[in-house]
Amino acid sequence: MTTTSHADEYGHADFDRSDFRQVHDAVEYETMVQRLVGAIVDAATRGWGPRDLTHVLGKDVGGFAFRAAPRVPANVAATALRASWLRCPASSLSRLTLGRLHSLYESVVSLGRLNDAELLANAGGSKGSPANANETHAQRKARLKVKALLRKAESTEFEEEADTLVAKAQQLRQRYRLTEAMEEEQSEVVARRVYITAPWVKHQFSLLGAVARANGCAALLLDGRGIAVIFGTAADTDHACDLFESLNRQCAWFMDRGPHYAAARRNRETSAYRRSFRLAYAARISELLRAANAASQSAEPGSGDAVETSAAHSAYDITSRALPVLARRYTAAEECLSRTFPHVTAMSLSATSHGGMVDGVDAAAKSRLGGDGYGVFGRRQIAS
Repeated sequence: MTTTSHADEYGHADFDRSDFRQVHDAVEYETMVQRLVGAIVDAATRGWGPRDLTHVLGKDVGGFAFRAAPRVPANVAATALRASWLRCPASSLSRLTLGRLHSLYESVVSLGRLNDAELLANAGGSKGSPANANETHAQRKARLKVKALLRKAESTEFEEEADTLVAKAQQLRQRYRLTEAMEEEQSEVVARRVYITAPWVKHQFSLLGAVARANGCAALLLDGRGIAVIFGTAADTDHACDLFESLNRQCAWFMDRGPHYAAARRNRETSAYRRSFRLAYAARISELLRAANAASQSAEPGSGDAVETSAAHSAYDITSRALPVLARRYTAAEECLSRTFPHVTAMSLSATSHGGMVDGVDAAAKSRLGGDGYGVFGRRQIAS
């Protein structure tokens, strides 16, 4: 098909209709891009970081977030959030249809406020600090020792050895927390965001709740599409995140290899099996972590020689004085969560597959708590 243009009396050619349409579409597209970029800047002022956006909205938003990033720091006061925008990964703009642009814009505009932005800490540090920036030599030594145990636990092929290392790592972490509590009674509460990949976000969150509570933290599901937050001291939240990521990965591995999985698949009950598996796994992990914590706190003076008795008395004295401090730290984390998100609703989950529950409990006992570098029946909440 050919198109024609018409010359006016001075010999100037007019654009044909297709040319006008192309220009109009290009202008409309660029206008929509600018609106989307502006909406992303506004979302940043409501507490959203680049990773939050890509986790919830997908990779299409990445290039637009990168274009918005230079405009964010001047509009955001929260240190860690501002730093996340300064480190926004470089990405080219996705060539989307105009309809997809409109849809993405509406999704960004509809995002709610994330009230934890002022409390956010980078991994391993205090609010806005680099990872492990304020770590003492003793803290670093203890952290590396725990991580070494966890790596060894994850690498062994023997279940009994893994279980022993699991308990030892958690006990060591708890003993360190007891000692640390006596040195710094007023520990700052920070927030750490955790990203959960669908499906079964709420069921995975039940495991995060179990791990968080066992380590003196309070957990909340911010967005049903997979953004959670935990409150606690920097060291506690760092360890809880590390442990959750490892356990959640192991849970997924065991889930598709359980003895009852094949039957569930034949009966087209895979979804019920997986939901039940995750809940049972989280419940059993909660019990194992509580038991490990209790074992680290049971050093009562006994009948031994003078040196052993003196050491036992010292350990018992530290434990008896530190436990109330740890309890106050957990209470502070819970109260901080409640102040930051005053309107929450309870989250109720149920298990309907007996095979999934049995396999989930067994898998938890086999898990190797290898970190990447109370909870399930406690307060499970989702922000409203």
